[in-house]
Amino acid sequence: MKKKRLIVLLLIAACLAAIFFFIKGPLRSGADRYGHVNEGLSIGLRNADDIVEGVRSGLLRRADTITIRYRSEVEDMSQIELMVSRVMDAAMEETGDPAQGDYLRYQCGGYQAHYQYGIDQDRYVYTISIKPDLYTDAEEEERVTERIRSILEDFSFSGQTGEEEKIRTIYDYVRSNVEYDYMHSKITHYHRKATACAALFDGKAVCQGYAVLLYRLLREAGIETRIVTGMANDGSGEVYHSWNIIKCGDSFYNADVTWDSQKGTRQFFLLSDEDFIGHTREADFASAAFYDKYPMGAVSLLPEAERPDPAMLTGE
Repeated sequence: MKKKRLIVLLLIAACLAAIFFFIKGPLRSGADRYGHVNEGLSIGLRNADDIVEGVRSGLLRRADTITIRYRSEVEDMSQIELMVSRVMDAAMEETGDPAQGDYLRYQCGGYQAHYQYGIDQDRYVYTISIKPDLYTDAEEEERVTERIRSILEDFSFSGQTGEEEKIRTIYDYVRSNVEYDYMHSKITHYHRKATACAALFDGKAVCQGYAVLLYRLLREAGIETRIVTGMANDGSGEVYHSWNIIKCGDSFYNADVTWDSQKGTRQFFLLSDEDFIGHTREADFASAAFYDKYPMGAVSLLPEAERPDPAMLTGE
């Protein structure tokens, strides 16, 4: 077996104000939390945790450019794209922080990465510049954070407030205060429609914006949730769609606040997979590994009389 070459990367994240900072961590073994970014790579990161955390920090600050620089004894750029992809994916993994994880992932429309290298003292010096396509800026996110704090304060949750009551209160707030953004739904370059910022301050969003706002509010209230994507069909045709799974008790339940907002109902709330009609998860969210990590409740928490009627899918 060919031994993996380990290199140390220095990460520089550039904020919008063009202020640069260096993140240089101690050398670590392969037991890093994010050591999985090295799997199958001929050149691995000895300080993978520092790199991932540094990239995440740049994303959270809504940095315009994030730059990774490293030195190596060999000339090898064949796996840089794969390495960057893994680092970016790891930077948006769930951490428990309401402003990270899916909240960050679903308000970033991808990135552009540029690579170059030079030679210094018989070593190759590589520079990777990452330009993330972030849907909001730092000022907008500050406004979102302040608004969310205000909303949660108005709810006046106490230690006596039950978990399901918290979830219902937050869910009802989103479905009642956000309208579907039909005007911009087909305009692909208008990314604001997919943000919590638009949902909060414009009162309009598409499904992704609904799901992201619900995610952020629930997480801030201490409720675990994930955003799930896949195909949905309410009887009018199949479309790509986003919704949430929400933990209540020991299990997770499906919730589609977009559909309930559009229909003026609360039918798609805390449902089992069996009752969550019209929704098909993408493969990543339908895998055994995902279900093991996020076990679904076998019986819906929503009373049977309030659940959606399967006939709605056929128009009968």
